Amino acid sequence: MMANGVRNGFRIGIRPDPQNSKRYLWILSGTQTLFREESPSSYDSVEQAIADAEARADELDQ
Repeated sequence: MMANGVRNGFRIGIRPDPQNSKRYLWILSGTQTLFREESPSSYDSVEQAIADAEARADELDQ
């Protein structure tokens, strides 16, 4: 299962880490561009992954 949200022109996807299904990864995709970036590390909770993805989207939006 994958959760999705949109922030600053980026779609945020959250999915289980394939190496450890109890941890989560984020994926940023541009809503109007071909941009795509995956988190460099996994997170203990969906909330942590979302917070980091939102921070990264804010960085990219500047």
